Amino acid sequence: MLRQALVLWVNPQRVEYSVGSQRPIEDFLETRLQWMPQAMLKGLTRVVRKNHPFVISKRWYPNPEPIEALEKYQKVENLFHNRERYEYSVWFAELTGQVHSAGFATHKDIVMHTEEDVHAFFRDYACALIDSMRADGYRNDKARDTGAALIGPGGEVHKSGRGNHRFYVARLTGASPIPLRVSGVHESWFAELRRAGNGRVDPEQLAAALREVEARHQ
Repeated sequence: MLRQALVLWVNPQRVEYSVGSQRPIEDFLETRLQWMPQAMLKGLTRVVRKNHPFVISKRWYPNPEPIEALEKYQKVENLFHNRERYEYSVWFAELTGQVHSAGFATHKDIVMHTEEDVHAFFRDYACALIDSMRADGYRNDKARDTGAALIGPGGEVHKSGRGNHRFYVARLTGASPIPLRVSGVHESWFAELRRAGNGRVDPEQLAAALREVEARHQ
């Protein structure tokens, strides 16, 4: 029951803020401890990743940013408005610029060495994703993984971690609902559940609270 409840089906247009990482403590360590030998840092972050707390203290909870203010979102939005002439998009200019200056450009595990590779990336991936969302909405069979989210102090769904491009396209096309997997919650929200449960939170109570959060974001 709880496992299913951790996946929220939401309207992406009702999710207004992003917090970046789904594991903020791990990100903090990777950023601040670059002076450590890489093998030691990787070992430390691996341990933190495996044991990252589900309830995140206010000290570690990332500051939410409006999704529409994010550079990555704006890049996808610009492509959305230039779908029929993607070569005029900011994203196309960025990738072709990298190919010409560095000899290659990447997106996830896609490597582009020529301008034709960049065209293929837009035809077969970026623009194809927009077209698919417009025609069919969100399709699980086309998603490589489920996007991630954290629950904020007031029960807000904050986009985090993976699945951002698919989430942005769904938001722009109006595709709804889409799944987001909850990887952590703010300590203040969890404290309210604990108070309601006389000092404890059982799996059924947590699942019911997540369903209420889901309902408010549909």
